[in-house]
Amino acid sequence: MNKDILPRMAVFIMAIVHIVSSYAQSVLPISGEVLDGKNREPLIGVTVVEKGTKNGVITDIDGKFSMRVPVGTILKITYMGYRSSEVIIRDNKPLTILLDEENIQLDELVVIGYGVQKKSDITGSISSVSGEELTNIPVSSPLQALQGKAAGVNIIQNTGAPGSSSTIKIRGTGTVNDADPLYVVDGFIVDGIDHLNANDIANIEILKDAASSAVYGARAANGVVVITTKGGASGKTKISFDMIVGFSNPWKKIDVLDAEEYALMRDYVSGNSIYSVDGRLYYSKDKDGGYYYDNLKYTKVDTIRRNSPDNWWDAITQTGLKQQYNLSVSGGTDRHKYMVSGSYYNEKGIVKTSGYERFNLRMNLDNQLNSWLNMTTNMFYTNENRNIVPEGSESVLKKALYQSPLEYLYNYRGNYNSNHPIAVIDRNHNKRENHRIDLNLNLTAKLGKLLTYQFKFSDYLVIGKRSRFYEVNKLDEDFAMPNDLTRIYNRRNQTNKWEINNLFTFAWKDKKHDISVLLGQTAEGYKSSWMEGPRKGTASNSSDLWFLSSGYTGDDAAGLDNEWTALGFVGRLSYNFLDRYLFQANFRAD
Repeated sequence: MNKDILPRMAVFIMAIVHIVSSYAQSVLPISGEVLDGKNREPLIGVTVVEKGTKNGVITDIDGKFSMRVPVGTILKITYMGYRSSEVIIRDNKPLTILLDEENIQLDELVVIGYGVQKKSDITGSISSVSGEELTNIPVSSPLQALQGKAAGVNIIQNTGAPGSSSTIKIRGTGTVNDADPLYVVDGFIVDGIDHLNANDIANIEILKDAASSAVYGARAANGVVVITTKGGASGKTKISFDMIVGFSNPWKKIDVLDAEEYALMRDYVSGNSIYSVDGRLYYSKDKDGGYYYDNLKYTKVDTIRRNSPDNWWDAITQTGLKQQYNLSVSGGTDRHKYMVSGSYYNEKGIVKTSGYERFNLRMNLDNQLNSWLNMTTNMFYTNENRNIVPEGSESVLKKALYQSPLEYLYNYRGNYNSNHPIAVIDRNHNKRENHRIDLNLNLTAKLGKLLTYQFKFSDYLVIGKRSRFYEVNKLDEDFAMPNDLTRIYNRRNQTNKWEINNLFTFAWKDKKHDISVLLGQTAEGYKSSWMEGPRKGTASNSSDLWFLSSGYTGDDAAGLDNEWTALGFVGRLSYNFLDRYLFQANFRAD
C-alpha cells in the first residue's frame, strides 16, 4: 500500500511545482513612462491601473512607473485634462505611452445671457454644473442639490423643514435687503426655481461677475442662475424610470434633564423640598434632623413619569422619509423631437406632522418646421402641498427643549393638560398649496448664412392658497369668552408674468477673426395680487369649523395688487482673434 502512495505523492509535488512555475512566468514585472503626446514632456501623477482590478500605481516626477501584472492584462492610463488610453501587456519590454490633451471641453457650449458661447471664448466668470450631478440625492429643490458643486456659490437651506426655501449667495453678500440672484429658465426670467424637478435639468450656469451678467442689467447685480431643461433626442423612444428613497434624522440630539434630575434641580434652585431635601431625591427629614425615604415624594414624580413622555424631543420627532419617483419618455426624428416627464416627490419631516409633497409634469417639443425655421415649445405644470410646523421664535423643537419633564400629558378629563409640544403639533393646522403653469415658445429663423432671428414668448401663472387654524387650549372643556378664541386664517394669492424677446444675432468668422453681434428688444409684464382674511371665535376646535364664516368676530380683511411692465434693449459684441485674444462688450437699457 505504501508503494502505491509514494508514486502518487511524487506526481502531486511535480504538478504543484509546474503550476507555481507557470504562474511565475505569467506574472511579469513591467515598467514604462507616460509623456505628453504633443511636446513629449513627462506627466506626473498619471494613474496606471490594471483594468478591472484595484492594482495600480501613479507616475513619479519623471513620468515613470513600474508594477507587476499578468500577461494579457489591459492597462488603463488616465490623467485629468487628457484622453484616457489602454495598453495590452504581452511582454515586459519598457513602455512609452503618449497621452493627447482633451480639447472637447473647450468646444462645449455654455449658456449665457440671450445666447450660447464656446467655453473657450468666455471672458466672464461662469460656473457650469451638469444635470447628472444634481440627481444623486433626493432633495426638494435644485438649489439644495447644487450645494457644494460650484465655486464661489454659498447655498444655505433656511430651515430643516420639508419644502423650505434656500438662500443663495454668489461671491458673498449681495445688495442691501435683497441678496438673491436673478433666475433664468430656458431663456426666460422667473421668480424662483424651488418648484423645479432636478431630474428635468440638463445643466446650470452661474454667471458670477459683472462681465458675464451685465446683459441682464441691474437685476443681475447679485449674479444670475441660468437653467436649461432637458429635451428629446433623435432615435428610438427612450423610457427612463428611477426611484430614490432616503431617510433623515437629527444630526445631533441635545441632552436634557429627565424627570428625576429636573425635580432635584428645581428644589435646589427654588429652595423648596417638594421632591428632595438637602440634595437627596425622595428624602425628607424627621424631627431629629435625620433623613428618611419619603414614598410620597417618589409617588409625585412617578405619577407624572407614567403619564408623560420620557423625553419631549423624542415624543415629537421621528425618522424622516423621502421618496422620489421620476418617469420620462423621449425620442423623435431629426426634424421632430420630444421629451415628456413626470415626477412625484414626498417628504415626511423629522418633526411629526411636517411634510412636503410635489407633483411635476413637463413636455418639451423641438420641431424643425422647414430648412430655415425651428420651433421649440416647453410646457410645465407643478403642484405643491406643504404642512408647516411652528418655526423660528415659535419653534416646536425649541419648545421641546424648554418644556418641563414634570408636566402631565393629559388632565383628568382626558384633554391636553397644557400647550406642551405634543399639543402644539397635534393642534397645528398650517397648510400651503401652490399650482403653477409655465408655457414657453421659441421660434428661430435663419435669415441667410450670417443672420439669425429669434422670437421668444413666455407666460407663467401661479395660484396659491394658505390656510391656518389656531386651536384654543381647553376650549372643548371650559370655553371662556372673550379670552379663549380660536383663529381662522385664509390667504389667496395669484402671480402672472409674461415676457417677449425679439433677438437678432449676426455671426461671421474666417481663419483669424470670429465676430458675433447680438441686438434685441425685450418686454415684460408682471401682476401679483393677494387677499387674506382672519376670523375668530369658532364654537369648537372641530375641523368642520375651519372656514371663515364659522368665526363670529374679526372682519379684518386685507389685500394688495402689484403690477408693472418693462421695455428693454440689449446688445453684445464678441470678437475673437486667432483663438487667443478675446473682447466682449455688453449693453442693456430698461
